[in-house]
Amino acid sequence: MRINSAIRKVNLDWINDEWLWLISDDPLLEEIPTWTEADILYLYDHVLQKTLQSYVDTRSSIKTKAEIREWILVDDYISPFSFLNCCCNTGLNHETMRGLIFGQRNQNKLMGCLH
Repeated sequence: MRINSAIRKVNLDWINDEWLWLISDDPLLEEIPTWTEADILYLYDHVLQKTLQSYVDTRSSIKTKAEIREWILVDDYISPFSFLNCCCNTGLNHETMRGLIFGQRNQNKLMGCLH
C-alpha cells in the first residue's frame, strides 16, 4: 500500500459560523475576567498579608525568607505586585512597614497590623 505524501488540508467547510470559536486563538468573552477595583485592592492586601505572615512564620524556610526579604527591600514600582505597590495601594507607608518588619522589637506590632 502506497502512502500519499501530499500534504492534506483540513476541510473546515462543515464548520459554520457558530463553531468558529473552536479554531480561534482569541479568548471568549466569558473567559476574560471582569475585575473590579475592590477585587484588585483585595489582591494587593492579600499578597502583602500572606507574604508578611510567611516571613515571620518560624516554619518558613531560609530560602523563602530570603526571597521575601529581597521582595521587601527592592524599590520596584514597575512590577504590579511589588512590595512598594502593595503598600501604596493598601494605604501603607512602605518605609514604616520596612521599619516594623526589620525591627525585632516590633514583630508583635507587625502581626497586629496583619489581622
